Amino acid sequence: MAIAKRHFRFMAIAKITIWLKDSFRDYQYGVLLYNEYGKNDLLKVILQNGDSAYHQDRLYTALEELNPTLEELTNKPAFKFPSLDEITVPVKRYGINDDQWDNLPDQIKDLYVQNSKLHSHSRMLFDQARIAPTDAERLSYGLQILSERKSLNNNWKAIKDYHENGQLKETVQKEQELNVQDLSVLDLIKEWSNLPTYISKAKKALKNMTPGQKMDKAKLRLQELEIRMETVKKRVEGLS
Repeated sequence: MAIAKRHFRFMAIAKITIWLKDSFRDYQYGVLLYNEYGKNDLLKVILQNGDSAYHQDRLYTALEELNPTLEELTNKPAFKFPSLDEITVPVKRYGINDDQWDNLPDQIKDLYVQNSKLHSHSRMLFDQARIAPTDAERLSYGLQILSERKSLNNNWKAIKDYHENGQLKETVQKEQELNVQDLSVLDLIKEWSNLPTYISKAKKALKNMTPGQKMDKAKLRLQELEIRMETVKKRVEGLS
């Protein structure tokens, strides 16, 4: 029992110490640590309702004061690591103002929300991996981090595609599939022959454009042509 208590105390101190020393301290993870080990219920409410410089200073001071007193906490249950769905973090918009945000489709907003959670959760996993007692546990955390980073990158790619082209790729795909399925065989062959030239010209035109509304429209047009080419190709191959 004494060994188990010492191990728990070490784990708690290690988690808080790592957070205090981290130059990129994750505020929500710090709040999670204080909720688990802190005793001031009023401060817990304050920390849950903001992440300003004031809130971050209060959190840092509270954990700094708490760290040496963890001897008293050895009878508490083990720290419960939150799942991705349990993470509650402010959405990081990365420079998008309120008007732009309101005009985004729900699918893109959801990707921003998910990425905010993934970013925070993967940092928590990294901290856990640094103090995990066995190679097997460190490997488990590492694999989770890799999986979440892959999801993060895929989401950013979809967000980037939307901002560059003005539409969700899935929407364009469905539109082109509906258009192509109604083409006659003669029209299908004609498109199969002409589309590569249209795509080549669209790419050349883009190289001479400066960023702006005209360029955004040209990118959207190129995306439509490339998706239409892929859709026509599938239908032509289905004829053979």
